[in-house]
Order: sequence, then C-alpha cells, then structure tokens
Amino acid sequence: MVNKNNFKKKISIFLATSIIFGCTIPCSAEAMKNEKGKIHVLENQQKEIDDVLIIRAIDKIEKFAAYAWLNNDEIIGKNRNNQVENICIYNCKKNEMISVTNNNDKNIEFSISGLSDITKQLNNDFIMIEEYNRLKRKTSRTWYSFNLKDHSFNKIEGIMGYASLINNNKLITTEGYKIYEYNLVTGEKNQIILPDEVNKKIKKVPSFNEYIDAVGLSPEERGDEHVINKYKGFYEYNKEDAGINANKNRNKLTLSTHYFKSYVYDLDTKTLVEDDNAFQTIYASELDAINIKGNGVIEIEETEGNSKIWQLNSNGERYKLIDEGNILHYEESLDHSKLVYSMIEDIEGQKFANEVKTYICDLNSGKKTVLQEFKDIDIGIFWNQSSNRLYFLESVSNRTSRTSFETKCITNIITFN
Repeated sequence: MVNKNNFKKKISIFLATSIIFGCTIPCSAEAMKNEKGKIHVLENQQKEIDDVLIIRAIDKIEKFAAYAWLNNDEIIGKNRNNQVENICIYNCKKNEMISVTNNNDKNIEFSISGLSDITKQLNNDFIMIEEYNRLKRKTSRTWYSFNLKDHSFNKIEGIMGYASLINNNKLITTEGYKIYEYNLVTGEKNQIILPDEVNKKIKKVPSFNEYIDAVGLSPEERGDEHVINKYKGFYEYNKEDAGINANKNRNKLTLSTHYFKSYVYDLDTKTLVEDDNAFQTIYASELDAINIKGNGVIEIEETEGNSKIWQLNSNGERYKLIDEGNILHYEESLDHSKLVYSMIEDIEGQKFANEVKTYICDLNSGKKTVLQEFKDIDIGIFWNQSSNRLYFLESVSNRTSRTSFETKCITNIITFN
C-alpha cells in the first residue's frame, strides 16, 4: 500500500468574523493558520507521480471558492461559512487564510472585480471589492479598493454604475454617459469629457428592428410573440437606464452601449471607430506583457466521434500524439511544460458504460498519470504564472432535508516541485 503520509491534505479553517458597530464594513486583513487534516492520497500512484510529475502536494481548501491567482503563491476568493460570505486570500506557501472582509451578516454578498486573466499580471497594486446587501437593493452597493501590498482597505465614494478592469492602478467608471477615471494610488477622480459629436453617436437609440438584429434572433424567435414581447421589455428598459460601459488602455477608450454597439475612442487623435471586438482589440497588445508566447504547443484535432491531442514542435507541426478519444476539457500550463485534460473512457467489460478520467501529462517526458481522486474537472483549471501550481474548483452537494441540498465549494491546489 502507498504510504499516505507522502501527501498533505489541508483543510481550511473558517474566516474569523466580527461585528463593528453592528455593520459589516470590511476592515484590515487578518491571517490565520490552517489546520492539517488526515491525509488522502491517490491509490497506488505515489511512485509514478513522483517519477513523472514530481507533485509535492494536493491540497483541498474546503468552503473556499477561488477567483484568481494574485501571484505565484496567493489566491483570492470567497469563503462561505454557515451561509456567511467573506473575501479572503489563501497563501499556499504559508498555509494561511487571510481574511479581507470581516462580515457576519447573511444578507451581505461580495464580488471581486478589476482583475482578469490579462490584467492580473500587469503590476496592479489594487483590486476592487463590491459589497451588496440583498435586503437593500437600490442603496446597498458599496465599493472598496483593496491594496494587495499592504492589505489596506479604502471605501471609494461616488461609484454608482459600471466599474472597469484596473489598468496601471487606474479605474474607469461610468454613470450613465459620464465617464470618470479614478487613480487608486492618489484617490483622485477626474471626468473624461467626450466631444459632442461622439456623444451624439453613442447616445443614438436604434430602432427596435435594429436592436433585435444586434441581438441575433433567429427567424423562429422573430415569429414568436412571447420572445418579441420579452425583448421589447429589454429595449424599453435600456431607454430608461441608458448609458455606456467603458475601459481604458493607454490612451484609448472602449465604449459599449446598452444596445450592443462597441466603439474605440482615441484620446490622442480624438477619433471614434466602431469595433464589434473593441475589448479584445484594445487589450490584445497587453498579452505581450505576460509570459505567454504564441498559442502553446498543444493542438486538438477534431474527428468524427473522436479527438486527438497533438504536441507541436517548434515549427508548429504535429509530431507526437499524446492521447485520443472523447476529450472534454484541457488546459496547458503557461510555460508549456504540462497538460491537464479530461476524457470519457469505456469501462472494460461493461457495455454502454463509461467514466470520465482526468490526466496530468509531462510534455517534456511524454509521461502521464491519472488523477484518480478527481473525475471531470469541468469548472476550469488555473495555472499560476510560474506553472508550479494549479487550482481547480470542485462542488460537493449534500442533502440537508427531504427537499433541499447544500452545495459546498472546494478549491483543490496541486503543487509541483
């Protein structure tokens, strides 16, 4: 039998909660050590895993829904304990859960924004956290900036509408058609004034036929009175709640209207260009700032009833078949050295039976191993930038009564040597 002490399984302890004058305004972060629980290792695989992939640990952080890597060691996400939600940061190296919000109100929910797969590596010092009270729908939105370096937490006044991604520690917000830029370092707020001719163009309301053209309704949907009445409601609502969403990259703004029109406005040349892929266009150049070159070394060949996973050489040519079958999901590490994928396989000796298996493959040696503990990882696999760790989410549902289930989220972290 495998020595089960070769692996660690970390069970997270819950975030501390506190009441400050009867409210739930977030305060300074608090670090807490996790307890180490019983070991749970993959059956009969220790030597193979050590030889092939040199996995140091598989850690299970219970009741923690990871959102994004902040750096190579820290993950930000939500922890939910007894129906109370808090934002927290898990430090993989220190085995610490850092509490960001000290909330004990079941009606309070939080969302994390300002961080994306593109911008998270661009040396931003801040993320945005929105606090929302379900009992006070119209007046409950409160925005905070959280400093990732010193863990200071500051309320930002005046954000009423949309808030963009953070870029170079600056945040674009909109209120209707007004655009503001916040400097999260200095706290300054400045309005970006658009020329009248630009405002007229982005404020132009399309006809209803133009609107449903933009939605892309099928001929069958256009002939369905129920569908048309539903979109008429959306169309009228957008008139009442008119405005734009905006992002900024260098000296260019992306402007997205409520009627599915997208524009890029150049602040230097004062020119406006309609662009259906405005967001992708304006952020494409930022990919060069991340250590991700090309499209990787993996290619999926789709064939009838089957798929093949190919490894490509330096010329982009297929040269090694990694696996073939019914491929469900796959994710290549950022340094192109490892691959995780799930596939459906027949169970030997059982007609019409199959199961999902998840593999980790070392692309340098070509060897692979099955993660027997985990089946189909369909929520996503997220590598840190150094490709020495990945995490994925797992949902576990338990029946709490005859009519209801409780779903708990677990974040699984795999660390490689």
